[in-house]
Parts: sequence; C-alpha cells; structure tokens
Amino acid sequence: MIRTAASTLALAIVLAWSPGLPAAAQNANAPKSLEEQKEDWQERYRRLLADAARLEYNARESRENYARAQRRNYPRGGTREKFLIDAETAETQLAKVKDQIDAIFVEARQKSIPRNWLWEVDDEGPAWTPPASRSNGGDADDGRNPLYADDDEDHGADDEAAPRDDDGRNPLYRNQGN
Repeated sequence: MIRTAASTLALAIVLAWSPGLPAAAQNANAPKSLEEQKEDWQERYRRLLADAARLEYNARESRENYARAQRRNYPRGGTREKFLIDAETAETQLAKVKDQIDAIFVEARQKSIPRNWLWEVDDEGPAWTPPASRSNGGDADDGRNPLYADDDEDHGADDEAAPRDDDGRNPLYRNQGN
C-alpha cells in the first residue's frame, strides 16, 4: 500500500514537471547576448589566472618551507618531504593550468571571440593575492630566539654610537643608589 502510494506520488511529480522540461531545455540552448558571452569568457579566464597565481604561490612556499626545514630544527622526516611533494604537485597542476590558459585563447579564436575580451582581464590586475598571514620582511631573524633578536632594523650601520646614560647597569637597578 505504501509502495503504491509512493510510486504514484513520484509519477505525479514527474508528470507535473514534464511540460516544463522542453521549455527549460530550449532556454538553455538559447543564444546568449554579446555581453553575457563576454562575461562568461572573462570569468573563465579570471578563474584560470587565479588558479595559476595560487599554484605558483603554493609551489614557491612549499620550496621555501623545504629549504627552511633543511637548515633548522623544524620539520624532519616525512613532514619535510611532504613540502617537496606539495611543491611538485603544485608545479604539475600549474603546468596543466597554463596549458588551459593557452587553450582558452585557441578556443576563443575558433569561436570568433575577440581576444581583447580576455586581454581586458589581464589589465584588471592581480587575479589572486596571497594570504596576509606572513610578514613581507621574510625570515629576518634567521631562526634566533625573538627575545634576543636585535630590534634595530638597520643594525646601527650608519648611526653614531648613542651616549649611554645608564652607566652600564641593568635597567631594573638604575634607580638604586651607589
């Protein structure tokens, strides 16, 4: 009884949607306006450029992480090797994306799409920006303990020696008498 009710309901739903299916299929095949085509092509190209930028960044970061792991007491063994595997994977995927970027220009030419539509995307600027979690200064402390790292950026190369008014005493004991 329940099975026949469920199958009857399913059949009713299918029949209710059947008249709308050919209309939906016709709308999907309807020719797009020139602006819609332009936006579609540009969006495809933007996505490829963003993927390429992201993969280049990932490959570069993985190589840098591997180099850091070689000279420091940081990841060892399988974790360090994973950096190399990640870099190689990103470089392989990057090669595929660059092939797709070349192919989109060929496909655009075959479909008589103006190349300047894609060039407009190039003029927009960076397609992807790396995360802001890392400082732009890179690895300035060379792995030293931050408590003992020199806070002076130029390391006093051109500065004159500042006169010391503390007589070489520990700052905690400055206010005590002789």
